[in-house]
This record gives sequence, C-alpha cells and structure tokens, in this order.
Amino acid sequence: MNKVFLLGLIFWVSVIPVSALSLSTAPSSVGFSDVERGEDYSQRVFLGVDDLGENQSVNIDIKPITYGENRLFQTGRSQQNQISEQDVTEWWEIDTDINLEQATFSPENSDELYEGLIELNLQIPEDPEDAEPGLRYGHFKIQPEVETSGENQGAGLNTGRNLGFFIEINGDVQRDIVVQDVRAFRLGEDQAAVEVLLSNEGTVTTSTENFQVDVLGSGREEEASLTASGVTLAPGETQWVEASWSSGNGIEQGTYQIDGQVDYLTGSATASGSFSLPGFDVVEVRPDDSPGSDDEDRGGLPLWLVAMILVLLGVLMWSFDIEPFWILLIVGVLGISAFILMSGISNYLLALLLMTVGIVVYGGM
Repeated sequence: MNKVFLLGLIFWVSVIPVSALSLSTAPSSVGFSDVERGEDYSQRVFLGVDDLGENQSVNIDIKPITYGENRLFQTGRSQQNQISEQDVTEWWEIDTDINLEQATFSPENSDELYEGLIELNLQIPEDPEDAEPGLRYGHFKIQPEVETSGENQGAGLNTGRNLGFFIEINGDVQRDIVVQDVRAFRLGEDQAAVEVLLSNEGTVTTSTENFQVDVLGSGREEEASLTASGVTLAPGETQWVEASWSSGNGIEQGTYQIDGQVDYLTGSATASGSFSLPGFDVVEVRPDDSPGSDDEDRGGLPLWLVAMILVLLGVLMWSFDIEPFWILLIVGVLGISAFILMSGISNYLLALLLMTVGIVVYGGM
C-alpha cells in the first residue's frame, strides 16, 4: 500500500502544471565603442516574457555587475591586452517601463512577447583617472519577482537573465604589474609575516590572482611554500601583500630568499628577493603600511585605555590604605610591562624587570 501511495505521489508531482517564467532580451547584449569622457550614452533594450501564468505580474530588479575575476574574461588574447578592470557599476542609470500584466499576454501571437522596455543610460566621467582607457566587460543581472493573485497566489518559478555589456574608451592601454620589494617580520618563535610590494606601472586598473612564493634557506633548500592574496591596483598604485609563515619547529634566525610568480591575466611578474629574520627573543613591530598592522591595532589595547586602567588601579589601592610607595611601585611595574609587551621590545627585558622588582620587594619586606 505504501509503495502504491509513493508511486502515485511521484506521478502527481511529475504531471502537475508548473508556472515557469523565463525572460529574454533584444538585443542579447549591448556595447558602447569609442566613447568619450564626459559624454552620456543610452541604449534601449526590450524585455520579453515566456510562460507568464494566469493572474501573474512581474517586477524587475536590474543590477550592473563588472567582471572581477580573470577567468570570466573569455575574449581573444588581443582583446585581453586592452582590458581595464576599473569598476564601472556607478556609471549606469537604469530606467524601466515594465508592463507585463496578464491582460496583455496573448499566447496565440507569439511564445515570446517583448512587452517591457529598459533604458540603459551610461555616463562617462570627465576625469581621466575616473575613466581609464581600455575595454570593460560586465553584465546586468535581470532578476524577476513574480507576483501571483487569486487562487494561484504564491505559485510560480523565478528565473533570471544576464544581459552582457562592454565599454571601450580609446587611449594607451598598458597592463604591467611589477614586484618592487620583499620584506618580513618575526611575530613569534614559530610565526613570521612575509610581504611583497606590488606596483601597477601600467595605465589601467589591473588585478592579480592569489600567488605562491617559496621561501629558500641559505643553501637554497625550500623552507616553506606560502600563499599571498591577490590585489587590485589602479595605475601608479603600490600595495604590500602578505603571506603568513608558520612552523611548528620554529623559524630560525637568518637570511632567506623567496621565489615566485605573480599572474595578472595578460602577463606575470617574478617575485624574488631576500629578507632577514632576527632571533627568537625578538618580536618585531610592523610599519604602518603593512597589511597586517590594522589587524594588530584592532587586537591590542590603545595606550589611553592602558593609562586609564593603571590610574583606576592606583586609586583602588589608595582606597585600601596601601602605602604610596607600593602603589607607585606596582603601577610603575605594570605600566612598564605593558609598554614592553605592546612595543615588541625583547621579552628578556620584561623578565629582567620582573626579577628586579622581586628583589626590591623582597628587600623592602
């Protein structure tokens, strides 16, 4: 009995009518060639609907999306060399005049009726820095929202459509990423940060993929294989990218070499250079332009907060009638310890300070 019921349920689901909505556009993609900076351009696109169910209407949400991943550029090599990866989503204004009510749907006329109109308005910035030369590729995500009234309220299947676009601005297009420098910082006995300085020496915005660098010891033996994150650079922009190095056996003091390659769609840059790491007892402070410095700043306590805590601690001890000598000694020791821990000075100084305080306290007793 259960098998019969199950078979009947499967048959019922397979033959039940489904209201499936699909969209089409005419044209299927839009292009703007030889555009000029400071000028406005427009293109009308007709929207078609297929299989609009009874008592259904459609609302449309349209979003321009610039391709941000190199694998999406499916153009020829000559066109790839002309690509700028500058974001152009803010260049668009989109007007829609959608009329897809069921009353206008007439199956006997056509399976696919163009009853909606989209107006794509493109505004090219005047400043050359805001409108680099080169080709841009992207698409509009046309997402329908089906509204159903009456007995079939809630029925329907939504499907979207991508409307591709390209924009071409004339000018000298050069795609060129170079590695300018290499450095590293010891963060602990078994942890370090290896950083590579990338520079865009071309004329268009260019992005790199995640890339791998090999760390080599003095004898050219491989110590580690690290991965650094990709980055998008405007013309003339430089930025450090970081690869984290961890080792359960500790990272020895010494000089190291790196060897790697940075890919950026139409070319690659060799990542090579050397860096030195200090001894185990040193924890280095990153410079402000390090990609990891912001994370460290967020993770530590600001100096004003440390000072406030020490003052409150001193007031609390004074309220318990502790001698001023001991209050100043304890607050001073804690303050100096906090400074050492937050500044990255050798931890041996902290141990030496604590030993000195212990001797002073023992002598005072």
